[in-house]
Parts: sequence; C-alpha cells; structure tokens
Amino acid sequence: SDNCYFLMGKARFYKGQHSKAIQMFRYVSSKYKERPTASRSKVWVVKTYLKQGNLTDARAMLTNIQSQDQFPQDLQYKLNLTKAAVAIQEGSYESARRQLRTALPAVSNNDLEYRYRFIMAQLSQEMDAYRKAIKTYNEVLSKRTRYELAFHSKINKAACYKERADEAPRKIDKVQADLRQMLKDDKNVDYK
Repeated sequence: SDNCYFLMGKARFYKGQHSKAIQMFRYVSSKYKERPTASRSKVWVVKTYLKQGNLTDARAMLTNIQSQDQFPQDLQYKLNLTKAAVAIQEGSYESARRQLRTALPAVSNNDLEYRYRFIMAQLSQEMDAYRKAIKTYNEVLSKRTRYELAFHSKINKAACYKERADEAPRKIDKVQADLRQMLKDDKNVDYK
C-alpha cells in the first residue's frame, strides 16, 4: 500500500540512502496521486534534496508542489516548515521566519512549537533584529521548555542585549544577574 512505500522511503532517508528515498517518494507521489501520502511524499522529496545539499532540485520541487491547486490543508503546515528550511539554506531569513510563523498554529506538539519559536528568534538575531529576537526568546522562556532550549535562549538573549547595550543599559544589569544565577545552578557546571 501507499503507506508502506512511504514508510520505506522515510526509512531510506534516515539510513542515509537519499537517492533510494527519493525514488520511493517519487513512486508514491506518482502511483497514488489521489492519496494524501502523495503530497507527504513530495514534501519528503524536498527534505531529502535539502539533506543532500541539492538546493536547486529542492527549490524546483517546491515550485512543483506550489503549482498544485489541491495540496491538502492539513499538510500545509509541513509544507510551510519545509519552505522555511529551504529559505534558511538560501539565506532568506525573513522568508524563513514568515513560513515558521505561518506554520506555528498547526503545530500541536509544545516541544516542537517552542523549538520553532527558538529558531525564529535565532533568525531575527541573525538579521540584527534584536528586539524581535529578545521578544521571541522571552516567548520560549515563558513556557516550560526543555532545559537546553531555555539555557540557549537565555544565552542568546544576553547576546542580543549586549548588541543593544546603548539602547537598553538598564537591561544589561538584569541580564548579568540572570547569567550569574545560571552559573550557580549545578546543571550548568560544565559551562563555568
């Protein structure tokens, strides 16, 4: 069935057999055109091309997907996440940020949602949009997130404030106090 072939394609992807994965995904998307697995397979073709570093074919496949009128609405967020990955590879950080923001409402896993928010903050930081980055890092920190995500959000937020030191001198004292507090935490002993 189509799901079996799709899962075989994913297995090949994770085993690093990218050419075979693309073959399997293309088979599913051509043989089972009317099934949702065809659309999922096309998205996985783009992911596989990205994994290979083949940005040209990834972009071409995305164009092909976007030309379809009937892309399933319930898979649209996965397509947006994939578009964001392509945009990051192209260095189009604002476009990637927009795609991630569009995908967020459909992400039901809290860990993934805040991981994507963290990526959005990193993209803002990379574009020197420090206020936007700080705001997004604060969104990540406002929820119970994985320790590593919270740790790196605090560190990156401090770096953003450092870049904005002339605009927010009072915040620097708070950031320094937060960093000192992090040093006291036994979980951070490796970072001293």
